[in-house]
Amino acid sequence: TELANVSYYKNQDSLGLITYEGVYSEGTAIGTHYSYSKFLYCDSIQEYVSTGFIKKQKCVYIARVDSAFEYTKGIKTAYGKVDSLRNKTGAWTELHLNGLCRAKGIYQNGNRIGNWMFFYANGTTEQNGTYDKKGRPQGLWQWFYESGKIFRTEYFKNGMRDGEVVDYNEDGSVLSKTVFLDNVRQGNFYFKNTVYFETGKFTNDLEDSIWVSFYTKTQTKRFEGRYINGEPEGTHRYFYDNGKPAILAIYKNGLKDGTWLFYNKEGELYLTIQYKNDEEISWQGKKINTEGMLRERNLNNNYNSKL
Repeated sequence: TELANVSYYKNQDSLGLITYEGVYSEGTAIGTHYSYSKFLYCDSIQEYVSTGFIKKQKCVYIARVDSAFEYTKGIKTAYGKVDSLRNKTGAWTELHLNGLCRAKGIYQNGNRIGNWMFFYANGTTEQNGTYDKKGRPQGLWQWFYESGKIFRTEYFKNGMRDGEVVDYNEDGSVLSKTVFLDNVRQGNFYFKNTVYFETGKFTNDLEDSIWVSFYTKTQTKRFEGRYINGEPEGTHRYFYDNGKPAILAIYKNGLKDGTWLFYNKEGELYLTIQYKNDEEISWQGKKINTEGMLRERNLNNNYNSKL
Protein backbone atom coordinates (compact mmCIF):
# COMPACT_ATOMS: atom_id res chain seq x y z
CA THR A 1 0.00 0.00 0.00
CA GLU A 2 1.12 3.61 -0.56
CA LEU A 3 -0.08 6.82 1.05
CA ALA A 4 1.58 10.23 0.94
CA ASN A 5 4.90 8.76 -0.33
CA VAL A 6 4.93 6.22 2.52
CA SER A 7 4.89 2.56 1.55
CA TYR A 8 4.66 -0.69 3.48
CA TYR A 9 7.04 -3.46 2.44
CA LYS A 10 6.62 -7.15 3.24
CA ASN A 11 8.82 -10.04 2.15
CA GLN A 12 7.63 -13.67 2.07
CA ASP A 13 9.37 -16.99 1.54
CA SER A 14 8.38 -19.80 -0.81
CA LEU A 15 5.79 -21.03 1.71
CA GLY A 16 4.16 -17.63 1.83
CA LEU A 17 5.45 -16.96 5.33
CA ILE A 18 6.45 -13.42 6.17
CA THR A 19 10.17 -12.91 6.75
CA TYR A 20 10.46 -9.13 6.97
CA GLU A 21 8.26 -6.04 7.11
CA GLY A 22 8.77 -2.32 7.42
CA VAL A 23 7.75 1.13 6.29
CA TYR A 24 9.57 3.33 3.80
CA SER A 25 9.23 6.99 2.90
CA GLU A 26 10.24 7.65 -0.70
CA GLY A 27 12.40 4.54 -0.57
CA THR A 28 14.04 5.38 2.76
CA ALA A 29 13.50 3.13 5.77
CA ILE A 30 11.69 4.80 8.67
CA GLY A 31 10.24 3.67 11.98
CA THR A 32 10.50 0.12 13.30
CA HIS A 33 11.08 -2.83 10.96
CA TYR A 34 10.57 -6.45 11.99
CA SER A 35 12.29 -9.69 11.07
CA TYR A 36 10.57 -13.08 11.40
CA SER A 37 11.87 -16.59 11.92
CA LYS A 38 10.24 -19.80 10.74
CA PHE A 39 9.60 -22.66 13.12
CA LEU A 40 7.67 -25.91 13.06
CA TYR A 41 4.50 -25.91 15.13
CA CYS A 42 3.01 -29.33 15.96
CA ASP A 43 -0.29 -30.21 17.60
CA SER A 44 -2.22 -33.40 18.31
CA ILE A 45 -5.45 -33.93 16.40
CA GLN A 46 -8.04 -36.66 16.24
CA GLU A 47 -8.79 -38.29 12.92
CA TYR A 48 -11.61 -40.74 12.16
CA VAL A 49 -10.76 -44.00 10.45
CA SER A 50 -12.81 -47.15 9.90
CA THR A 51 -11.88 -48.50 13.30
CA GLY A 52 -12.67 -45.23 15.10
CA PHE A 53 -10.80 -42.11 16.12
CA ILE A 54 -7.04 -42.07 16.30
CA LYS A 55 -4.63 -39.41 17.49
CA LYS A 56 -2.22 -37.92 15.01
CA GLN A 57 0.32 -35.16 15.16
CA LYS A 58 -0.02 -32.39 12.62
CA CYS A 59 2.85 -30.00 12.02
CA VAL A 60 2.95 -26.75 10.08
CA TYR A 61 5.51 -24.00 9.60
CA ILE A 62 4.56 -20.61 11.02
CA ALA A 63 6.33 -17.25 11.10
CA ARG A 64 7.07 -15.57 14.40
CA VAL A 65 8.52 -12.08 14.88
CA ASP A 66 11.87 -12.22 16.66
CA SER A 67 13.89 -9.09 15.89
CA ALA A 68 13.37 -5.37 15.37
CA PHE A 69 15.35 -2.60 13.70
CA GLU A 70 14.68 1.10 14.26
CA TYR A 71 15.42 3.63 11.51
CA THR A 72 15.62 7.40 11.31
CA LYS A 73 15.68 8.72 7.73
CA GLY A 74 17.23 5.52 6.47
CA ILE A 75 19.84 5.24 9.21
CA LYS A 76 19.64 2.33 11.63
CA THR A 77 19.47 3.71 15.18
CA ALA A 78 18.68 0.56 17.22
CA TYR A 79 18.32 -3.20 16.90
CA GLY A 80 17.60 -6.20 19.08
CA LYS A 81 15.20 -9.02 19.95
CA VAL A 82 11.44 -8.73 20.49
CA ASP A 83 8.85 -11.13 21.89
CA SER A 84 5.62 -12.27 20.21
CA LEU A 85 3.92 -9.04 21.39
CA ARG A 86 6.76 -7.00 19.88
CA ASN A 87 8.03 -5.92 23.27
CA LYS A 88 11.78 -5.42 23.38
CA THR A 89 13.53 -8.33 25.06
CA GLY A 90 17.08 -9.56 25.48
CA ALA A 91 20.15 -7.68 24.25
CA TRP A 92 19.61 -4.35 22.48
CA THR A 93 22.00 -1.88 20.91
CA GLU A 94 21.24 1.77 20.15
CA LEU A 95 23.32 3.65 17.59
CA HIS A 96 24.40 7.20 16.90
CA LEU A 97 23.74 8.54 13.41
CA ASN A 98 27.43 7.94 12.64
CA GLY A 99 26.90 4.21 13.26
CA LEU A 100 28.79 3.99 16.55
CA CYS A 101 27.15 2.52 19.64
CA ARG A 102 25.02 4.96 21.64
CA ALA A 103 23.74 2.52 24.29
CA LYS A 104 23.65 -1.19 25.02
CA GLY A 105 21.94 -3.36 27.58
CA ILE A 106 19.13 -5.81 28.26
CA TYR A 107 15.35 -5.45 27.91
CA GLN A 108 12.68 -7.51 29.62
CA ASN A 109 8.99 -7.06 28.81
CA GLY A 110 9.81 -3.78 27.10
CA ASN A 111 11.75 -2.38 30.10
CA ARG A 112 15.44 -1.74 30.40
CA ILE A 113 16.87 -3.96 33.15
CA GLY A 114 20.28 -4.62 34.62
CA ASN A 115 23.42 -2.72 33.70
CA TRP A 116 23.29 -0.27 30.78
CA MET A 117 26.09 1.69 29.20
CA PHE A 118 25.75 4.87 27.15
CA PHE A 119 28.37 6.36 24.82
CA TYR A 120 29.21 9.65 23.12
CA ALA A 121 29.33 9.77 19.33
CA ASN A 122 33.13 9.50 19.53
CA GLY A 123 32.87 6.14 21.30
CA THR A 124 33.84 7.19 24.83
CA THR A 125 31.57 6.35 27.77
CA GLU A 126 28.90 8.96 28.60
CA GLN A 127 27.17 7.24 31.54
CA ASN A 128 26.46 3.86 33.07
CA GLY A 129 24.11 2.49 35.67
CA THR A 130 21.54 -0.14 36.56
CA TYR A 131 17.78 -0.48 35.99
CA ASP A 132 15.48 -2.61 38.14
CA LYS A 133 12.88 -5.05 36.74
CA LYS A 134 10.39 -2.20 36.30
CA GLY A 135 12.81 -0.22 34.15
CA ARG A 136 13.64 2.32 36.86
CA PRO A 137 17.17 3.61 37.54
CA GLN A 138 18.54 2.00 40.68
CA GLY A 139 21.71 2.44 42.73
CA LEU A 140 24.84 4.23 41.55
CA TRP A 141 24.89 6.02 38.17
CA GLN A 142 28.02 7.64 36.78
CA TRP A 143 28.39 10.30 34.08
CA PHE A 144 31.61 11.14 32.23
CA TYR A 145 33.11 13.90 30.12
CA GLU A 146 34.05 12.98 26.55
CA SER A 147 37.64 12.96 27.76
CA GLY A 148 36.77 10.03 30.04
CA LYS A 149 37.01 12.07 33.25
CA ILE A 150 34.19 11.62 35.77
CA PHE A 151 31.45 14.28 35.50
CA ARG A 152 28.75 13.15 37.96
CA THR A 153 27.94 10.46 40.50
CA GLU A 154 24.36 10.04 41.70
CA TYR A 155 22.20 7.43 43.40
CA PHE A 156 18.67 6.27 42.60
CA LYS A 157 16.04 4.40 44.57
CA ASN A 158 13.00 3.11 42.68
CA GLY A 159 13.67 5.53 39.83
CA MET A 160 14.14 8.62 41.99
CA ARG A 161 17.32 10.40 43.02
CA ASP A 162 18.15 9.42 46.57
CA GLY A 163 21.40 10.40 48.21
CA GLU A 164 24.24 12.72 47.30
CA VAL A 165 24.71 13.99 43.75
CA VAL A 166 28.24 15.23 43.07
CA ASP A 167 29.28 17.08 39.91
CA TYR A 168 32.97 17.41 39.04
CA ASN A 169 35.01 19.75 36.90
CA GLU A 170 37.11 18.06 34.26
CA ASP A 171 40.21 18.55 36.40
CA GLY A 172 38.63 16.38 39.10
CA SER A 173 37.70 19.18 41.52
CA VAL A 174 34.16 19.25 42.91
CA LEU A 175 31.73 21.55 41.07
CA SER A 176 28.64 20.96 43.22
CA LYS A 177 27.15 18.71 45.88
CA THR A 178 23.42 18.24 46.39
CA VAL A 179 21.51 15.79 48.57
CA PHE A 180 18.26 14.27 47.27
CA LEU A 181 15.54 12.37 49.11
CA ASP A 182 12.80 10.84 46.93
CA ASN A 183 13.90 13.05 44.01
CA VAL A 184 13.63 16.22 46.11
CA ARG A 185 16.60 18.34 47.17
CA GLN A 186 17.09 18.16 50.93
CA GLY A 187 19.90 19.32 53.16
CA ASN A 188 23.24 20.96 52.42
CA PHE A 189 24.19 22.35 49.01
CA TYR A 190 27.62 23.33 47.70
CA PHE A 191 28.64 24.91 44.39
CA LYS A 192 31.95 26.26 43.11
CA ASN A 193 33.14 27.55 39.75
CA THR A 194 35.92 29.90 38.65
CA VAL A 195 33.89 32.99 39.60
CA TYR A 196 32.32 32.16 42.99
CA PHE A 197 31.40 29.38 45.39
CA GLU A 198 28.34 29.16 47.62
CA THR A 199 26.81 27.06 50.36
CA GLY A 200 23.25 26.75 51.55
CA LYS A 201 20.51 24.35 52.45
CA PHE A 202 17.41 22.97 50.73
CA THR A 203 14.17 21.89 52.39
CA ASN A 204 11.65 20.17 50.11
CA ASP A 205 13.46 21.48 47.00
CA LEU A 206 13.34 25.10 48.24
CA GLU A 207 16.19 27.29 49.48
CA ASP A 208 16.14 27.42 53.26
CA SER A 209 18.30 28.91 56.03
CA ILE A 210 21.28 31.21 55.41
CA TRP A 211 23.03 31.10 52.02
CA VAL A 212 26.56 32.44 51.64
CA SER A 213 28.78 32.85 48.58
CA PHE A 214 32.41 33.97 48.12
CA TYR A 215 34.51 35.08 45.17
CA THR A 216 36.76 32.22 44.14
CA LYS A 217 39.80 34.31 43.28
CA THR A 218 39.86 36.66 46.28
CA GLN A 219 38.03 34.43 48.81
CA THR A 220 36.08 37.52 49.87
CA LYS A 221 32.36 37.36 50.58
CA ARG A 222 30.06 37.88 47.60
CA PHE A 223 26.62 37.41 49.18
CA GLU A 224 24.88 36.49 52.41
CA GLY A 225 21.16 36.18 53.03
CA ARG A 226 18.42 34.06 54.54
CA TYR A 227 15.71 32.11 52.70
CA ILE A 228 12.53 30.63 54.14
CA ASN A 229 10.62 28.15 51.97
CA GLY A 230 12.44 29.42 48.89
CA GLU A 231 11.66 33.09 49.55
CA PRO A 232 14.26 35.70 50.57
CA GLU A 233 13.76 37.02 54.09
CA GLY A 234 15.41 39.76 56.12
CA THR A 235 18.68 41.47 55.23
CA HIS A 236 20.58 40.32 52.14
CA ARG A 237 24.06 41.69 51.61
CA TYR A 238 25.98 41.78 48.31
CA PHE A 239 29.69 42.64 48.03
CA TYR A 240 32.22 43.55 45.36
CA ASP A 241 35.27 41.35 44.89
CA ASN A 242 37.38 43.93 46.76
CA GLY A 243 35.30 43.30 49.89
CA LYS A 244 33.39 46.58 49.72
CA PRO A 245 29.58 46.46 50.14
CA ALA A 246 27.56 46.62 46.91
CA ILE A 247 23.90 46.33 47.95
CA LEU A 248 22.14 46.05 51.27
CA ALA A 249 18.69 44.62 50.54
CA ILE A 250 15.74 43.87 52.80
CA TYR A 251 12.96 41.34 52.18
CA LYS A 252 9.77 40.56 54.04
CA ASN A 253 7.85 37.40 53.13
CA GLY A 254 9.75 37.23 49.84
CA LEU A 255 8.96 40.84 48.87
CA LYS A 256 11.29 43.84 48.71
CA ASP A 257 10.76 45.94 51.82
CA GLY A 258 12.36 48.81 53.66
CA THR A 259 15.38 50.87 52.64
CA TRP A 260 17.81 49.42 50.12
CA LEU A 261 21.32 50.87 49.98
CA PHE A 262 23.52 50.86 46.86
CA TYR A 263 27.29 51.46 46.97
CA ASN A 264 29.96 52.00 44.35
CA LYS A 265 33.11 49.90 44.25
CA GLU A 266 34.90 52.32 46.57
CA GLY A 267 32.26 51.64 49.23
CA GLU A 268 30.54 55.02 48.87
CA LEU A 269 26.76 55.15 49.17
CA TYR A 270 25.27 56.61 45.99
CA LEU A 271 21.61 55.53 46.06
CA THR A 272 18.82 54.66 48.48
CA ILE A 273 15.48 53.17 47.46
CA GLN A 274 12.52 52.66 49.74
CA TYR A 275 10.32 49.58 49.12
CA LYS A 276 7.02 48.38 50.47
CA ASN A 277 5.34 45.13 49.38
CA ASP A 278 7.79 44.83 46.46
CA GLU A 279 6.99 48.31 45.12
CA GLU A 280 9.32 51.31 45.01
CA ILE A 281 8.11 54.08 47.30
CA SER A 282 10.92 56.61 47.12
CA TRP A 283 14.24 57.23 45.40
CA GLN A 284 16.82 59.22 47.34
CA GLY A 285 13.97 60.23 49.64
CA LYS A 286 11.77 61.36 46.77
CA LYS A 287 8.70 59.64 45.38
CA ILE A 288 9.46 57.29 42.48
CA ASN A 289 7.91 57.92 39.07
CA THR A 290 7.84 55.53 36.11
CA GLU A 291 11.10 56.85 34.70
CA GLY A 292 12.80 56.35 38.04
CA MET A 293 11.57 52.78 38.26
CA LEU A 294 13.11 52.04 34.88
CA ARG A 295 16.41 53.60 35.98
CA GLU A 296 16.42 51.41 39.09
CA ARG A 297 15.79 48.25 37.08
CA ASN A 298 18.65 49.15 34.71
CA LEU A 299 20.85 49.80 37.73
CA ASN A 300 20.14 46.36 39.17
CA ASN A 301 20.73 44.69 35.81
CA ASN A 302 24.06 46.46 35.36
CA TYR A 303 25.18 45.48 38.86
CA ASN A 304 24.17 41.83 38.55
CA SER A 305 26.04 41.53 35.25
CA LYS A 306 29.24 42.54 37.05
CA LEU A 307 28.99 40.08 39.94
